[in-house]
Amino acid sequence: MPPASDMSPEENDLLAHVLPYAEFLACESGADLISMGAPAESFYYVEKGTLEVSYSARQTDIVVALIGPGHFFGEIGFFDQLTRTRNIRAVDPIGMRIFDRPTMKRILSENPHLYARFMAYLLRTVCGRFRQVLSDRGPLIAYAAALSTGKDHFRGLQPLPADLLGSPEWRTISERMEEFKARMFDLGYRLQKDPAPGVSPEHRAEAENLLNTFFETIRQSAPLIAENESAALIWGYVFKEVFPYLMRSRFFERAYYKPKGYAGDFYMIEQIYRNQAEGDGKLGRLIDGILLEQTPSRAVRGRRRLLHHTLDRLCRERLQGDAPLHIMNLACGPCRELFDLIAACGFSERIHALCIDIDAEALEFAADQAVAFTHNASVRFMNENVIKWALGRVRQDFGVQDVIYSSGLCDYLDQRLVTALIRRCYAHLKPGGVLIIGNFSPANSDRPIMDHLLYWRLIYRTPQEMRALFTETPFDGNVDIIAEEEGINLFAVARRSAP
Repeated sequence: MPPASDMSPEENDLLAHVLPYAEFLACESGADLISMGAPAESFYYVEKGTLEVSYSARQTDIVVALIGPGHFFGEIGFFDQLTRTRNIRAVDPIGMRIFDRPTMKRILSENPHLYARFMAYLLRTVCGRFRQVLSDRGPLIAYAAALSTGKDHFRGLQPLPADLLGSPEWRTISERMEEFKARMFDLGYRLQKDPAPGVSPEHRAEAENLLNTFFETIRQSAPLIAENESAALIWGYVFKEVFPYLMRSRFFERAYYKPKGYAGDFYMIEQIYRNQAEGDGKLGRLIDGILLEQTPSRAVRGRRRLLHHTLDRLCRERLQGDAPLHIMNLACGPCRELFDLIAACGFSERIHALCIDIDAEALEFAADQAVAFTHNASVRFMNENVIKWALGRVRQDFGVQDVIYSSGLCDYLDQRLVTALIRRCYAHLKPGGVLIIGNFSPANSDRPIMDHLLYWRLIYRTPQEMRALFTETPFDGNVDIIAEEEGINLFAVARRSAP
């Protein structure tokens, strides 16, 4: 047995004496080794290959860990003598050692001192695992806290300074707000009185004109408000005045309340992709539909098309031979661009995709979409915190990939975290492999609307700033910047040098 690189000399010495007691077992790729609910009669040590640990949700396997050489598994069930709580399957051909009860009795009988050392070692590894579990309590909350933009929302009213009420900024904004509310109330009243089940073209056009005029006021007023010492109070006033109307929109409601703890969760993105107005009553549906047609929403739909075409092009570059095409999607959300690729490419049997997200609900949703059409791709879903992985705080061996991409995660990460993510991804790319990361550009004219009404705050980066993210990484300057049709959702495409 070669020494494990992350073990101390004492631990390697212990294993060198313990492992010969255990029977060696070789398994083929795809073999099911442990099933949920099965009795726990043994525990195991991996000498070769990779195993995936998963649970079943809505007939979908959600991977929660990958186990590589140098690690034990199954020991908790073995010692507490309860049934298994996870499924474990061989990803690669596996070589492992089996420790059953007769084996442990033999070690105790023949070498009590070795047995005691072995039990102390296993106890330390189990305790370390429990410490990790405790540190990950409320994983979505911890994940949201790690995002540099945080969980922003309206924090209540504050007294207005007397000098603010006489300022030109206040007069302009307050007049526009009163006009907006009056017209919106009138429109809502007439829609409520209209017995027709739908919305007339006249009412729809009036709502579009009213909201688009209001949004343009916000865009034009933003620089003027930013110069005022009481900018935060002015924006708070604007939000309070329009909140009762915008909250009728299902999209606005989710953006503001952030049920996952952060904006831009999988269902918000799916709402944008679906582009079907939902809301309270006719007015709510009108507002929702108009919000979904603003520039940021169009850009998100555009990035889905851009990523589909980019992934298709990159895959076709690597079609020579019969090797699988490995694609890893980080903070994957609904995975629509990946499924667009799989559905249309004509070589789905070559695609082996790993989709990773901290949100188990997002993975279950994406898994439902993966079986909604016919294809031959291998698509796996893994529940993991990408930020912790980027920082080296979790050791998942995802294997080497042809393409790694993340469409929206970097909008929420500061430079330190993005650089760590880029470095980590580089180490998991094959020679010639490609990393794609997305980021909104400051050219987004609707930033004031996102910042101060939706409370959907991003870290914006110019093309030059996106290139700069790679300068202190092994990619160096081997980076191209592309954009969707609106020109505000940018993507850095970086290639690892081929030998």
